[in-house]
Amino acid sequence: MASVEPSLADHDHGAQEPTVAGVLIRARVRESDRHMSEELVGTVEELGPGSVRGVGGWAVLNVGGARYAVSRHCRHLRADLAGGEIDESGCLVCPWHQSRYDPTTGRMVVGPQAGFQRVPGLDTAFILLTKLWPLGRAQVIERDGKVYVRS
Repeated sequence: MASVEPSLADHDHGAQEPTVAGVLIRARVRESDRHMSEELVGTVEELGPGSVRGVGGWAVLNVGGARYAVSRHCRHLRADLAGGEIDESGCLVCPWHQSRYDPTTGRMVVGPQAGFQRVPGLDTAFILLTKLWPLGRAQVIERDGKVYVRS
């Protein structure tokens, strides 16, 4: 839903417009909302709990009924996170080296595994990196039985 703010500018005096206590009320869409786009992810059934699906630049996931969209590429080696899984704690797990991301913040909570955990400081470095540069996040909306990502 677009954010609105009142505006008295550009009033067409011939049109009937809503008033409150005799004051004209017009909604003006914020410029940032005007440029947002929505991409269809799939149906509600297709994006059920535990699922991960890619659309555009987003990995869209359902963690226990809550849907999230994060940018699609891992901060480690840019693996496609849409091919990942959701672990028992609700984190998105990278399919290549099992880095784990909190979908609510976009931050890495466990760094690269699969042998990379033996590199001193690498885990800490990536966790710190994603505190400064987390995965991007977008709004996920449901409308008429379909799921969309809005960015």
